[in-house]
Amino acid sequence: MAHLDPPITDRNRDVRYRPSDQEFTWLARSTSAIDDFLEACEIDIGKYASLKGSIRAAAKNHLDLGVPVQEQHGDRVKVVMNAVLYAHPWLRTYERSWPAMLYLHRYLKLRVRMKTSRKTQPPPYRRKQSSSRLSSPVLSHSDALVPDRTATPPQPEPHIPAPDLVSGKEPVRQFLQLASPSLEAYIDAFVMLGIRDQASLQGFLSWPPNARVQWLNEENGILRMTRLEVGSFLLHCENTVRRSVM
Repeated sequence: MAHLDPPITDRNRDVRYRPSDQEFTWLARSTSAIDDFLEACEIDIGKYASLKGSIRAAAKNHLDLGVPVQEQHGDRVKVVMNAVLYAHPWLRTYERSWPAMLYLHRYLKLRVRMKTSRKTQPPPYRRKQSSSRLSSPVLSHSDALVPDRTATPPQPEPHIPAPDLVSGKEPVRQFLQLASPSLEAYIDAFVMLGIRDQASLQGFLSWPPNARVQWLNEENGILRMTRLEVGSFLLHCENTVRRSVM
């Protein structure tokens, strides 16, 4: 976790100074959740969630969503920041309103990745005529301790427990939360790669286990899961499939 100095009084108000350039760059590029960092900076998670909504709305009105902050027109970025500061005056206690700028960087970077990603949703699984192994896969089929089901008859689509919200990404979030350890931090990356709702999640779980392993090996450059997290995710997929057919 990045180290921050305690607030310093400046012009009769407490100011939480901006992270160093190196820390800010890391936070802006990271695809993981940063809730612990925000709490360390005394930023209420609820307020930050509301702030994110305001930034997304302002960015859609004034910015090119397929371009990172540093390539945007400076005046338009100022318009966005001024609008957000007006709606969230608590940002004034943070130097240059850096929490808002941090999320703007993270949001636009995600949009750029979405724009450049070739896959909008997991395609139907098709067995390749000639199998080819990646030179250095994140995890092999045997590493994940997943039994090969390719020789068994077709199975019904796995049933995902009915969520409170039956549309949108909430079923995906709940599925990732149930993994051990929780993988909820990767929700945005999964949505970007096409596992965006209950239908696409069920489609992914209907694939043979070795196809799920292959997909993770190919897409982990975006997901950036650790080897342990990849193994946990694959086991969670397999356990979900088993429960659905019991």
